[in-house]
Amino acid sequence: MDSRNKMIKIFNDALAKNGPDSPEAVCWGTRRTQYFRFKILCDIAGLFGDKSLVILDWGCGQYLRFQGFTGTYIGADINKEFIAEARKKYADDPHASFFVSESLRDAARLQYDYCLLSGVFNIAAEDTGAELKKTVQALFKGARRGVAFNALSTHAKEKKSDLAYFDPFALGEWCAREITPYVALRQDYRGGNFTVYLYKDRGVDF
Repeated sequence: MDSRNKMIKIFNDALAKNGPDSPEAVCWGTRRTQYFRFKILCDIAGLFGDKSLVILDWGCGQYLRFQGFTGTYIGADINKEFIAEARKKYADDPHASFFVSESLRDAARLQYDYCLLSGVFNIAAEDTGAELKKTVQALFKGARRGVAFNALSTHAKEKKSDLAYFDPFALGEWCAREITPYVALRQDYRGGNFTVYLYKDRGVDF
C-alpha cells in the first residue's frame, strides 16, 4: 500500500476511535508533544502578529489559530474526514479555508508565504522517502518565502517498525543541493526528531 492510502486508512481509524478533537486522532501521543513540534516549525520566521501572511498548513491542524495567528490560513489534508471537521470548527473564520489535497497539483494554484508540514512523513511505507522529496520540492516552489517540515531521525534511540525515519544530515544536504542553498537544520529540541527550514533567500527575517 502506498503512503497516501496507508495514511488515509490509519487516520480514518484513529479519528473513528478517538474523535476529532483528540491528538490521538492524528496519531500524536499527547497534545503537548503535538503542539511543541508545531511550535518549532513556526520558528521558521515571525509568523505571529503579521496579518498579511498567508500560511499553507499541509496536513492541517488547529495550532496556528490556537496560538493567535491572525493572517490567512489555508489548511490542506489528504483525508476528507479531517477537512469536513475543520470546516465545521472554523465556519465563522473568514480568513481560513480548507481543501482535500488529491495531488500536489492542488497546491500549484495557491499563493502562500510559508508552508508548514508536521508529522506528514511519519508513517512508514515503501514510497515515504520519495513522497517526502517530491512533496517538499513542489511546495517550496509555490512558496513566496519558505517551507518548514519535520521528521523522525535515524539517530533515535528507539524505533518503531510502522514509522519512517530519515538521516537529518543526508536530508539537509539533499535539500541544499536540490531545492535551495538556504537551509537550516534543527535537532536541538527533542531526541529522535528534527526540523528543516527552507528559505527562498537570505532576506527572510529569522
